[in-house]
Amino acid sequence: MVRPRGTRQGLTRTQAEAELRRLIGADVRPTTAGGDRRTISDVVEAHLEIKQNAGLKRSTVRGYRSLIDAHLVPYFGALPVDRITTNDVAALDRALREAGLKPQSRRNVLGLLGAMLTTAKRRGWLAENPVADYDKPRKARSEPDELCFLTLEELEKVLREMPDDPLGYVERTLVLTAAMTGLRRGELLGLRWKDVDWEARKIRVARTFVGGKEDTPKSASSRRDVPLADRVAGELQRLWEVTPYQAEDAPVFTHPRGTGLPLDGSAVSKRFQLALHRAHVRRVRFHDLRHTFGTMMARDPRVSMRTLQGWLGHSDPATTAIYAHFAPNDLHAAWIQEVFTPLSVGRAIADASESPL
Repeated sequence: MVRPRGTRQGLTRTQAEAELRRLIGADVRPTTAGGDRRTISDVVEAHLEIKQNAGLKRSTVRGYRSLIDAHLVPYFGALPVDRITTNDVAALDRALREAGLKPQSRRNVLGLLGAMLTTAKRRGWLAENPVADYDKPRKARSEPDELCFLTLEELEKVLREMPDDPLGYVERTLVLTAAMTGLRRGELLGLRWKDVDWEARKIRVARTFVGGKEDTPKSASSRRDVPLADRVAGELQRLWEVTPYQAEDAPVFTHPRGTGLPLDGSAVSKRFQLALHRAHVRRVRFHDLRHTFGTMMARDPRVSMRTLQGWLGHSDPATTAIYAHFAPNDLHAAWIQEVFTPLSVGRAIADASESPL
Protein backbone atom coordinates (compact mmCIF):
# COMPACT_ATOMS: atom_id res chain seq x y z
CA MET A 1 0.00 0.00 0.00
CA VAL A 2 1.42 3.42 -1.00
CA ARG A 3 1.77 5.81 1.96
CA PRO A 4 -0.98 8.50 1.95
CA ARG A 5 0.39 12.02 1.85
CA GLY A 6 1.02 13.50 5.32
CA THR A 7 1.19 10.12 7.11
CA ARG A 8 3.89 7.59 8.01
CA GLN A 9 1.80 4.49 7.27
CA GLY A 10 2.45 2.32 4.19
CA LEU A 11 5.26 2.43 1.59
CA THR A 12 6.75 5.48 0.00
CA ARG A 13 6.45 5.77 -3.78
CA THR A 14 10.12 4.76 -4.13
CA GLN A 15 9.60 1.77 -1.85
CA ALA A 16 6.47 0.72 -3.73
CA GLU A 17 8.27 0.89 -7.09
CA ALA A 18 11.15 -1.15 -5.71
CA GLU A 19 8.74 -3.79 -4.41
CA LEU A 20 7.00 -3.95 -7.80
CA ARG A 21 10.36 -4.46 -9.53
CA ARG A 22 11.15 -7.24 -7.08
CA LEU A 23 7.85 -8.96 -7.83
CA ILE A 24 8.37 -8.69 -11.58
CA GLY A 25 11.93 -9.97 -11.31
CA ALA A 26 10.70 -12.99 -9.36
CA ASP A 27 8.04 -13.63 -12.04
CA VAL A 28 5.37 -13.33 -9.33
CA ARG A 29 2.32 -11.36 -10.32
CA PRO A 30 -0.18 -9.57 -8.08
CA THR A 31 -3.39 -11.56 -7.72
CA THR A 32 -7.00 -10.59 -7.46
CA ALA A 33 -9.15 -11.32 -4.45
CA GLY A 34 -9.71 -15.06 -3.97
CA GLY A 35 -13.46 -14.82 -4.50
CA ASP A 36 -13.04 -13.00 -7.82
CA ARG A 37 -10.59 -15.42 -9.43
CA ARG A 38 -11.33 -16.84 -12.85
CA THR A 39 -10.09 -19.89 -14.73
CA ILE A 40 -9.43 -20.26 -18.44
CA SER A 41 -12.91 -21.75 -18.85
CA ASP A 42 -14.42 -18.61 -17.32
CA VAL A 43 -12.40 -16.31 -19.55
CA VAL A 44 -13.33 -18.23 -22.72
CA GLU A 45 -16.98 -17.25 -22.60
CA ALA A 46 -16.26 -13.60 -21.82
CA HIS A 47 -13.66 -13.34 -24.58
CA LEU A 48 -15.70 -15.06 -27.30
CA GLU A 49 -18.80 -13.03 -26.43
CA ILE A 50 -16.83 -9.81 -26.92
CA LYS A 51 -15.44 -11.04 -30.24
CA GLN A 52 -18.84 -12.18 -31.51
CA ASN A 53 -20.36 -8.82 -30.59
CA ALA A 54 -17.55 -7.20 -32.57
CA GLY A 55 -18.53 -9.23 -35.66
CA LEU A 56 -16.25 -12.28 -35.49
CA LYS A 57 -17.51 -14.98 -37.84
CA ARG A 58 -19.18 -18.04 -36.35
CA SER A 59 -16.77 -20.31 -38.21
CA THR A 60 -13.81 -18.50 -36.62
CA VAL A 61 -15.37 -18.83 -33.18
CA ARG A 62 -15.74 -22.58 -33.75
CA GLY A 63 -12.07 -22.74 -34.70
CA TYR A 64 -11.10 -20.88 -31.53
CA ARG A 65 -13.17 -23.22 -29.39
CA SER A 66 -11.48 -26.19 -30.99
CA LEU A 67 -8.01 -24.84 -30.05
CA ILE A 68 -9.17 -23.97 -26.54
CA ASP A 69 -10.74 -27.36 -25.88
CA ALA A 70 -7.77 -29.24 -27.35
CA HIS A 71 -4.93 -27.34 -25.70
CA LEU A 72 -5.71 -24.56 -23.21
CA VAL A 73 -8.45 -25.95 -20.95
CA PRO A 74 -6.76 -29.39 -20.56
CA TYR A 75 -3.39 -27.77 -19.77
CA PHE A 76 -4.41 -25.06 -17.28
CA GLY A 77 -7.47 -26.77 -15.81
CA ALA A 78 -8.73 -24.99 -12.68
CA LEU A 79 -5.62 -22.80 -12.27
CA PRO A 80 -6.75 -19.17 -11.75
CA VAL A 81 -5.64 -16.97 -14.65
CA ASP A 82 -4.03 -14.49 -12.25
CA ARG A 83 -1.61 -17.26 -11.22
CA ILE A 84 -0.40 -17.98 -14.77
CA THR A 85 3.19 -16.79 -15.22
CA THR A 86 5.56 -16.43 -18.15
CA ASN A 87 7.16 -19.67 -17.00
CA ASP A 88 3.78 -21.38 -17.36
CA VAL A 89 3.44 -20.01 -20.90
CA ALA A 90 6.90 -21.34 -21.76
CA ALA A 91 5.97 -24.74 -20.32
CA LEU A 92 2.78 -24.78 -22.42
CA ASP A 93 4.80 -23.96 -25.53
CA ARG A 94 7.23 -26.76 -24.74
CA ALA A 95 4.35 -29.21 -24.28
CA LEU A 96 2.88 -28.15 -27.63
CA ARG A 97 6.26 -28.65 -29.32
CA GLU A 98 6.70 -32.09 -27.76
CA ALA A 99 3.20 -32.98 -28.95
CA GLY A 100 4.37 -32.35 -32.52
CA LEU A 101 2.72 -28.99 -33.24
CA LYS A 102 4.50 -26.88 -35.83
CA PRO A 103 5.70 -23.35 -34.97
CA GLN A 104 2.76 -21.66 -36.70
CA SER A 105 0.25 -23.86 -34.86
CA ARG A 106 1.97 -23.05 -31.57
CA ARG A 107 1.82 -19.36 -32.43
CA ASN A 108 -1.91 -19.69 -33.03
CA VAL A 109 -2.49 -21.30 -29.62
CA LEU A 110 -0.30 -18.81 -27.77
CA GLY A 111 -1.81 -15.88 -29.64
CA LEU A 112 -5.30 -16.99 -28.67
CA LEU A 113 -4.20 -17.41 -25.04
CA GLY A 114 -2.70 -13.91 -25.09
CA ALA A 115 -5.90 -12.39 -26.49
CA MET A 116 -7.99 -14.15 -23.85
CA LEU A 117 -5.75 -12.97 -21.03
CA THR A 118 -5.97 -9.42 -22.40
CA THR A 119 -9.73 -9.69 -21.97
CA ALA A 120 -9.21 -11.01 -18.44
CA LYS A 121 -6.94 -8.07 -17.65
CA ARG A 122 -9.53 -5.59 -18.88
CA ARG A 123 -12.09 -7.25 -16.63
CA GLY A 124 -9.74 -6.89 -13.67
CA TRP A 125 -9.19 -10.63 -13.29
CA LEU A 126 -5.39 -10.36 -13.48
CA ALA A 127 -2.83 -7.58 -13.23
CA GLU A 128 -0.48 -8.43 -16.11
CA ASN A 129 -0.67 -10.56 -19.25
CA PRO A 130 2.20 -13.12 -19.08
CA VAL A 131 1.98 -13.90 -22.81
CA ALA A 132 2.92 -10.31 -23.67
CA ASP A 133 6.49 -10.89 -22.47
CA TYR A 134 6.93 -14.30 -24.11
CA ASP A 135 8.80 -14.69 -27.40
CA LYS A 136 6.49 -16.76 -29.57
CA PRO A 137 7.99 -19.32 -31.98
CA ARG A 138 8.78 -18.18 -35.47
CA LYS A 139 7.95 -20.19 -38.51
CA ALA A 140 11.15 -21.48 -40.08
CA ARG A 141 11.66 -20.20 -43.61
CA SER A 142 12.50 -23.70 -44.77
CA GLU A 143 9.34 -25.19 -43.26
CA PRO A 144 7.17 -26.34 -46.18
CA ASP A 145 3.45 -25.70 -46.38
CA GLU A 146 1.99 -29.12 -47.02
CA LEU A 147 -0.76 -28.92 -49.59
CA CYS A 148 -3.08 -31.91 -49.83
CA PHE A 149 -5.44 -32.48 -52.76
CA LEU A 150 -6.94 -35.24 -54.86
CA THR A 151 -5.79 -36.04 -58.36
CA LEU A 152 -8.49 -36.26 -61.00
CA GLU A 153 -8.23 -40.05 -60.99
CA GLU A 154 -8.63 -40.15 -57.19
CA LEU A 155 -11.60 -37.82 -57.37
CA GLU A 156 -13.38 -40.09 -59.84
CA LYS A 157 -12.73 -43.12 -57.61
CA VAL A 158 -14.26 -41.35 -54.61
CA LEU A 159 -17.32 -40.25 -56.58
CA ARG A 160 -17.92 -43.83 -57.73
CA GLU A 161 -17.75 -45.11 -54.14
CA MET A 162 -20.38 -42.76 -52.75
CA PRO A 163 -23.67 -44.53 -51.87
CA ASP A 164 -26.18 -45.08 -54.65
CA ASP A 165 -29.19 -43.74 -52.76
CA PRO A 166 -30.98 -40.36 -52.59
CA LEU A 167 -28.67 -38.95 -49.89
CA GLY A 168 -25.62 -40.39 -51.62
CA TYR A 169 -26.61 -38.63 -54.84
CA VAL A 170 -26.92 -35.28 -53.05
CA GLU A 171 -23.51 -35.70 -51.43
CA ARG A 172 -21.88 -36.95 -54.64
CA THR A 173 -23.07 -33.76 -56.36
CA LEU A 174 -21.79 -31.77 -53.40
CA VAL A 175 -18.30 -33.32 -53.63
CA LEU A 176 -18.13 -32.79 -57.39
CA THR A 177 -19.22 -29.16 -56.99
CA ALA A 178 -16.62 -28.61 -54.26
CA ALA A 179 -13.82 -29.97 -56.45
CA MET A 180 -14.89 -28.05 -59.59
CA THR A 181 -15.67 -24.68 -57.98
CA GLY A 182 -13.32 -24.41 -55.00
CA LEU A 183 -16.15 -23.35 -52.69
CA ARG A 184 -15.67 -23.85 -48.97
CA ARG A 185 -17.93 -26.37 -47.21
CA GLY A 186 -19.92 -23.64 -45.49
CA GLU A 187 -20.36 -21.79 -48.80
CA LEU A 188 -21.66 -24.94 -50.49
CA LEU A 189 -24.16 -25.60 -47.71
CA GLY A 190 -25.26 -21.97 -47.85
CA LEU A 191 -26.08 -22.15 -51.58
CA ARG A 192 -29.69 -21.66 -52.62
CA TRP A 193 -31.16 -22.42 -55.99
CA LYS A 194 -31.39 -18.71 -56.78
CA ASP A 195 -27.57 -18.57 -56.50
CA VAL A 196 -27.18 -20.95 -59.44
CA ASP A 197 -27.29 -18.82 -62.59
CA TRP A 198 -27.78 -21.34 -65.37
CA GLU A 199 -27.81 -18.77 -68.20
CA ALA A 200 -24.71 -16.87 -67.07
CA ARG A 201 -23.02 -20.19 -66.16
CA LYS A 202 -22.09 -18.92 -62.71
CA ILE A 203 -22.57 -19.77 -59.06
CA ARG A 204 -22.91 -16.73 -56.82
CA VAL A 205 -21.53 -17.04 -53.29
CA ALA A 206 -23.75 -14.87 -51.09
CA ARG A 207 -23.88 -16.67 -47.72
CA THR A 208 -22.50 -19.51 -45.65
CA PHE A 209 -24.08 -22.13 -43.39
CA VAL A 210 -21.88 -23.06 -40.42
CA GLY A 211 -22.78 -24.70 -37.14
CA GLY A 212 -26.43 -24.97 -38.04
CA LYS A 213 -26.81 -21.23 -38.71
CA GLU A 214 -26.66 -19.02 -41.77
CA ASP A 215 -24.06 -16.25 -41.93
CA THR A 216 -22.49 -13.81 -44.36
CA PRO A 217 -19.37 -14.86 -46.30
CA LYS A 218 -15.99 -14.95 -44.56
CA SER A 219 -14.84 -11.63 -46.06
CA ALA A 220 -15.81 -9.09 -48.71
CA SER A 221 -13.73 -10.98 -51.30
CA SER A 222 -15.54 -14.21 -50.40
CA ARG A 223 -18.74 -12.76 -51.90
CA ARG A 224 -18.03 -13.67 -55.51
CA ASP A 225 -19.05 -15.39 -58.74
CA VAL A 226 -17.51 -18.74 -59.71
CA PRO A 227 -17.74 -20.30 -63.19
CA LEU A 228 -20.26 -23.13 -63.57
CA ALA A 229 -18.73 -25.93 -65.66
CA ASP A 230 -21.00 -28.07 -67.84
CA ARG A 231 -20.57 -31.22 -65.74
CA VAL A 232 -21.48 -29.43 -62.52
CA ALA A 233 -24.38 -27.66 -64.22
CA GLY A 234 -25.72 -30.98 -65.47
CA GLU A 235 -25.52 -32.66 -62.05
CA LEU A 236 -27.14 -29.69 -60.35
CA GLN A 237 -29.94 -29.72 -62.93
CA ARG A 238 -30.59 -33.41 -62.27
CA LEU A 239 -30.51 -32.77 -58.51
CA TRP A 240 -33.07 -29.97 -58.87
CA GLU A 241 -35.36 -32.30 -60.84
CA VAL A 242 -35.47 -34.92 -58.04
CA THR A 243 -35.31 -32.79 -54.90
CA PRO A 244 -38.56 -32.01 -53.05
CA TYR A 245 -37.15 -28.53 -52.33
CA GLN A 246 -37.20 -26.59 -55.59
CA ALA A 247 -38.08 -23.10 -54.35
CA GLU A 248 -35.70 -20.31 -55.26
CA ASP A 249 -34.85 -19.81 -51.58
CA ALA A 250 -34.43 -23.53 -50.84
CA PRO A 251 -30.94 -24.89 -50.07
CA VAL A 252 -29.29 -26.76 -52.92
CA PHE A 253 -27.74 -29.43 -50.73
CA THR A 254 -30.38 -30.68 -48.30
CA HIS A 255 -31.41 -34.11 -47.05
CA PRO A 256 -33.95 -35.62 -49.50
CA ARG A 257 -36.12 -36.72 -46.55
CA GLY A 258 -35.24 -33.95 -44.13
CA THR A 259 -36.73 -30.65 -43.05
CA GLY A 260 -35.47 -28.58 -45.94
CA LEU A 261 -32.40 -27.37 -44.04
CA PRO A 262 -28.87 -27.71 -45.45
CA LEU A 263 -26.95 -30.90 -44.73
CA ASP A 264 -24.96 -31.13 -41.52
CA GLY A 265 -21.38 -30.15 -42.30
CA SER A 266 -19.79 -32.52 -39.80
CA ALA A 267 -21.81 -35.48 -41.12
CA VAL A 268 -20.85 -34.56 -44.70
CA SER A 269 -17.15 -34.65 -43.81
CA LYS A 270 -17.49 -38.00 -42.02
CA ARG A 271 -19.26 -39.65 -44.97
CA PHE A 272 -16.63 -38.17 -47.29
CA GLN A 273 -13.98 -39.95 -45.22
CA LEU A 274 -15.89 -43.22 -45.59
CA ALA A 275 -15.93 -42.78 -49.36
CA LEU A 276 -12.16 -42.18 -49.36
CA HIS A 277 -11.70 -45.41 -47.40
CA ARG A 278 -13.91 -47.45 -49.74
CA ALA A 279 -12.09 -46.03 -52.75
CA HIS A 280 -8.69 -46.88 -51.21
CA VAL A 281 -7.67 -43.24 -51.64
CA ARG A 282 -5.32 -41.53 -49.20
CA ARG A 283 -7.02 -39.58 -46.46
CA VAL A 284 -7.61 -35.87 -47.09
CA ARG A 285 -10.00 -33.35 -45.56
CA PHE A 286 -13.19 -32.21 -47.25
CA HIS A 287 -11.55 -28.77 -47.38
CA ASP A 288 -8.80 -30.27 -49.54
CA LEU A 289 -11.30 -30.50 -52.39
CA ARG A 290 -10.82 -26.73 -52.52
CA HIS A 291 -7.10 -27.36 -52.99
CA THR A 292 -7.95 -29.82 -55.76
CA PHE A 293 -9.64 -26.99 -57.62
CA GLY A 294 -6.77 -24.60 -56.91
CA THR A 295 -4.01 -26.90 -58.10
CA MET A 296 -5.86 -28.09 -61.20
CA MET A 297 -6.66 -24.53 -62.32
CA ALA A 298 -3.15 -23.28 -61.54
CA ARG A 299 -1.81 -25.88 -63.98
CA ASP A 300 -3.78 -24.31 -66.84
CA PRO A 301 -1.65 -21.59 -68.51
CA ARG A 302 -4.82 -19.65 -69.39
CA VAL A 303 -5.64 -19.06 -65.71
CA SER A 304 -3.65 -16.29 -64.04
CA MET A 305 -3.02 -16.18 -60.29
CA ARG A 306 -5.16 -13.03 -60.15
CA THR A 307 -8.09 -14.84 -61.76
CA LEU A 308 -7.67 -17.83 -59.44
CA GLN A 309 -7.56 -15.49 -56.44
CA GLY A 310 -10.95 -14.10 -57.44
CA TRP A 311 -12.49 -17.54 -57.94
CA LEU A 312 -11.24 -18.76 -54.56
CA GLY A 313 -12.29 -15.59 -52.76
CA HIS A 314 -8.86 -14.84 -51.28
CA SER A 315 -8.43 -11.30 -49.95
CA ASP A 316 -4.62 -11.63 -49.93
CA PRO A 317 -2.71 -12.62 -53.12
CA ALA A 318 -0.14 -14.34 -50.90
CA THR A 319 -2.76 -16.93 -49.97
CA THR A 320 -3.30 -17.82 -53.62
CA ALA A 321 0.46 -17.99 -54.16
CA ILE A 322 0.56 -21.46 -52.56
CA TYR A 323 -0.66 -22.76 -55.95
CA ALA A 324 1.91 -20.82 -57.99
CA HIS A 325 4.45 -23.65 -58.19
CA PHE A 326 1.84 -25.81 -59.94
CA ALA A 327 1.61 -23.32 -62.80
CA PRO A 328 3.41 -24.49 -65.98
CA ASN A 329 5.94 -22.30 -67.75
CA ASP A 330 6.81 -23.76 -71.13
CA LEU A 331 8.60 -20.55 -72.11
CA HIS A 332 11.17 -20.86 -69.31
CA ALA A 333 11.70 -24.52 -70.11
CA ALA A 334 12.31 -23.58 -73.75
CA TRP A 335 14.90 -20.98 -72.66
CA ILE A 336 16.84 -23.59 -70.69
CA GLN A 337 16.66 -26.03 -73.59
CA GLU A 338 17.97 -23.36 -75.96
CA VAL A 339 20.89 -22.47 -73.68
CA PHE A 340 21.95 -26.10 -73.27
CA THR A 341 21.47 -27.07 -76.94
CA PRO A 342 25.20 -26.63 -77.78
CA LEU A 343 26.01 -29.07 -75.00
CA SER A 344 23.59 -31.61 -76.47
CA VAL A 345 24.98 -31.12 -79.98
CA GLY A 346 28.53 -31.48 -78.70
CA ARG A 347 27.67 -34.72 -76.95
CA ALA A 348 25.99 -36.09 -80.08
CA ILE A 349 29.12 -35.32 -82.15
CA ALA A 350 31.30 -37.01 -79.56
CA ASP A 351 29.10 -40.09 -79.58
CA ALA A 352 29.27 -40.24 -83.39
CA SER A 353 33.05 -39.99 -83.42
CA GLU A 354 33.31 -42.88 -81.00
CA SER A 355 31.12 -45.08 -83.17
CA PRO A 356 32.98 -48.09 -84.69
CA LEU A 357 31.07 -47.69 -87.99
